[in-house]
Amino acid sequence: MSVDVAQGKIKQASKELRIRWHGTKAVWRDENSRRFEAEHVSPLWPQLRTVEAALGHMRTVLAQARRDCE
Repeated sequence: MSVDVAQGKIKQASKELRIRWHGTKAVWRDENSRRFEAEHVSPLWPQLRTVEAALGHMRTVLAQARRDCE
């Protein structure tokens, strides 16, 4: 799998998770929901941004390596 494909899949999954969680929050509005979001959902957003940034950096490094090998 290419870095671009991986990054695209991460972005799409992140977008889908946001949409589905938003829909879930509309009907699940109790303390368990708030705790689940705080413990499981909210920590994902910065982690996903980190993964996306790492993949972007990896794309740059791989492109430089390809140029260096030409």
